[in-house]
Amino acid sequence: MFCCHSLKNLIDNAGQRGLAVLVCPTEAGFRFALQMRAVTAADETTMTKNRQPSASLPEKMTLSESMRIRHCPSCGKRLDELAASDPKFFAKLASEHRPFQNQWGV
Repeated sequence: MFCCHSLKNLIDNAGQRGLAVLVCPTEAGFRFALQMRAVTAADETTMTKNRQPSASLPEKMTLSESMRIRHCPSCGKRLDELAASDPKFFAKLASEHRPFQNQWGV
C-alpha cells in the first residue's frame, strides 16, 4: 500500500505537529501534499477561534503550510501510480485527511 516506511509515517502524521503527507481526491484523481504544522490541527482551530492579543506572540503567525507533491519525499516513487494501485485505500485516506487540508492548490 505504501512505497516505503517513511511515506507511511508521513501519512500517519496527518494533523499532527511536524511534517505529514495528505491525500486529496480531485476530479483528476488523487493529489498529494507535503504539510508542515507548527501545532496540531486541533490546537490550530482553538488558537484561531480564541485569538486573544498577546505581547509574547506575533500578530501574524503561520501555523501550517502545504505544497503539492508528485513523488514520495523519501524514495521518489510516483504517488499517482501508488494511488492507482489501491484506489479504495487512498479514498479512505483522503476522507480521513479532509479536516487537515488547507488551500494548497490541488
